[in-house]
Amino acid sequence: MHKTYQTAIDQLFQSLRAQSNSQRENSVRENLNSISNSPDAKYKFQSEERRLRELINKHEDELNTIENNKGFFALAKNAEAVLKQFDDKAKKIKSQISNLKSELQLVV
Repeated sequence: MHKTYQTAIDQLFQSLRAQSNSQRENSVRENLNSISNSPDAKYKFQSEERRLRELINKHEDELNTIENNKGFFALAKNAEAVLKQFDDKAKKIKSQISNLKSELQLVV
């Protein structure tokens, strides 16, 4: 019963994430359309590209720091909980990086 419940909850969250991603993508497209219609579109696109690249770099640096910290904690006793937190955070950051790279592809 618990497994069935967990499966149903997982499917619900997956559906919500898909809707959220779709809404975010539509929002990005609307923003880019409004930028393209402005008189200084070239400057705004360059600015948006720079902003996205800086965010990607920031997240990649954070991911490298997490991976480095995992190396230190891996040697400690009872480090499973801390390593799990690092893994969860790394997974979230990788997802954010992927989303930002998708946005960057729309801008470039």
